[in-house]
Amino acid sequence: MTASPTPRRAALAFVFVTALLDVLALGIVIPVLPDLVKGFVGGDNARAAHMVGLFGTLFAAMQFLFSPSSARCPTGSAGGPSCWSPASAWGWTTC
Repeated sequence: MTASPTPRRAALAFVFVTALLDVLALGIVIPVLPDLVKGFVGGDNARAAHMVGLFGTLFAAMQFLFSPSSARCPTGSAGGPSCWSPASAWGWTTC
């Protein structure tokens, strides 16, 4: 009979799989996005560059604002007002 993996090891595997999927998704989107946006804006390179920059900025801002809402706090609770995050700085509860 084999022992089941410890919760810590399972959590680490989950984090690695999640990171792998994120990197894979970005690896697929990044090379295609500029030409795709250029097609949407009618072939205007300057406008396409502006839109891709805006997309990247918004993506980073949303990650900064909302990623901590699902993070584990040092107190052991999952999120909540006791844990500082950019979302709680705005007065939002992070459950």
